[in-house]
Amino acid sequence: MAKDENNYEDAAKRDLEKREEDGGLFEAEQKRREKADGGEKAEAKPTALGKSSDWQKKNEDRGEEFKMGWVNIPVSQFPSGGLFYPDDIKVQIRAATVKEIRQFSIVSDDDPFSIDEGMNHIMTSCVNVNIKGKISNWKDVLEEDRIHVVLAVRELTFKEGENKMEIPYECEECGHEGKMDFTNDNLQPASVKDEIMKYFDHDTKTFKVRTKSSGTLELKPPTIGVMRVITEWIKENTQTAGQRKRIDQGFVKCLPFICHDWRGFKKEKIKDIQVDFMGWDSTKYSTFFHIVDMIKVGVDANCHSACTSCGAEVHAPIMFPGGVKSLFVVSDISQELL
Repeated sequence: MAKDENNYEDAAKRDLEKREEDGGLFEAEQKRREKADGGEKAEAKPTALGKSSDWQKKNEDRGEEFKMGWVNIPVSQFPSGGLFYPDDIKVQIRAATVKEIRQFSIVSDDDPFSIDEGMNHIMTSCVNVNIKGKISNWKDVLEEDRIHVVLAVRELTFKEGENKMEIPYECEECGHEGKMDFTNDNLQPASVKDEIMKYFDHDTKTFKVRTKSSGTLELKPPTIGVMRVITEWIKENTQTAGQRKRIDQGFVKCLPFICHDWRGFKKEKIKDIQVDFMGWDSTKYSTFFHIVDMIKVGVDANCHSACTSCGAEVHAPIMFPGGVKSLFVVSDISQELL
């Protein structure tokens, strides 16, 4: 048994060392990105227009630096269909390095906050977002598009298919039991309800819903940046059982769709939003609550593929065989063992 464990450890170590070599190309660039994410710190202090322009030019000029390993992915392929993004947005991804894989390996499947932080760590390191005229980064990606981007990074990281994630299924037509790959190709987007699309404003990329008694309600699916602030606020306000009881779940559901931009959005602002929210009458709340359900984007709860026996369409609930960490940590190293 000890010998087998040593074999596993040696094999895992060789795999990580190989990725360390491959990932070395990105180390210097990663340091530059960490400084650029200092844009988060810089935005707290108003800067001169010239300095902001310099930062933006540096952000745009990265294209040459990113030729080694960076790949463009069109937002039109995201689960949201790119509906809520600026027309000139550019999103690039690269493979995860061994350093980033090690960091992701400590994700706890039992802790939603740990999973969220792990996903965002991959986004921070492996995703570049450019919007002309704006300080932009991975936080501009919609929360519900994140799984698509992370899976795309994963597919770049394991180009040879050395870390397959397979979900078991049973075909309803022929009874065959097989497995399907957990990849973007097998995920289906959940589309926005047709009856609400007539309220979509292509200029603001938001829904402006005209109502009889509550005026115009403006909603938009949240970005990762918005959800990051809200998540921190929730963590601070659910430290004790008493706090968990007092938090308004209706407000928590609506809040992400009220805040449209993470820039300048701080936890301190949520209290002001909550005060305004508590002044809503039942009609406004009910209308807003139902619209939230109608404009949700993302992926279907099931993976879809074709039966390998009869070709019929099969589906199975999305799951992470081996846990969430198996997205980037090889769970089956049997092919690596001698």
